[in-house]
Amino acid sequence: DIGDAVLSGAISTFLAVVVLLFSSSYVFVTLSRQLALTVILGISHGLIFLPVLLAVFGPKPFSSASEHGDDDDDDVGKPDKIGETANNGSDNNGSDNENNSSNNNSEHDA
Repeated sequence: DIGDAVLSGAISTFLAVVVLLFSSSYVFVTLSRQLALTVILGISHGLIFLPVLLAVFGPKPFSSASEHGDDDDDDVGKPDKIGETANNGSDNNGSDNENNSSNNNSEHDA
């Protein structure tokens, strides 16, 4: 997920610098080379070198990550077991909304 954003940023930065590489000014050519090398080295370290090092020498995953697997919030509002109803945050099936609306009406009448 994050690799796409990093690659997109590197490509857009590199395309902005490429224009300066064809300049006739010594200062622009030198600085654009330096920035282009910085982008190339940064993207190669960020997307290739560091992920490989972390995969080989990095820390072990947390025990909770390996026990539960992928903890996405895709199952919010779904029943936990077959036959159970989904819990949407209210235990009284919306009766609070009816009570609140009647209280609001009595406050406006006074």
